Amino acid sequence: MLLLSSDNWPLTAPVFRQVKRDFYDCKGLVGDWFETLLLAEMNFLASESGLQNLPSAVCLVQIDRQLKPNEGRFVVHFYANATELSECAMKHRCQMARNVSLVLKNQAVYRSYFLSDFEREKYHQHCITPAGKWHPQTTCYDLA
Repeated sequence: MLLLSSDNWPLTAPVFRQVKRDFYDCKGLVGDWFETLLLAEMNFLASESGLQNLPSAVCLVQIDRQLKPNEGRFVVHFYANATELSECAMKHRCQMARNVSLVLKNQAVYRSYFLSDFEREKYHQHCITPAGKWHPQTTCYDLA
């Protein structure tokens, strides 16, 4: 899924840093197959929620330096293009949010999706279990 060192850090330098978070390019960090899976699931969930799909996307991985893996330390953000990535990730002027937190739970990785179109002020959360079971309108943190 993610190419990490033995202490759960990427083997590459961050693209940019914030006070508590580092952001990394997905290329070389997120497996191609996993990025394809995440984007396909994201687009399915966007369609189900009445939101815009991203036919192709660029992505960044956010790593919160203060959280543990079971607390959502790893978040994959998708953007329509490099311009939107710059506007949203660096300048905090986002038109939409498409991200998935990778949550370590019961020795497996759950995928907790957050989707929003800020202009319409709607957001949707979904959880997909390692077995592929979809739990709509909830986060993976809320599952027993």
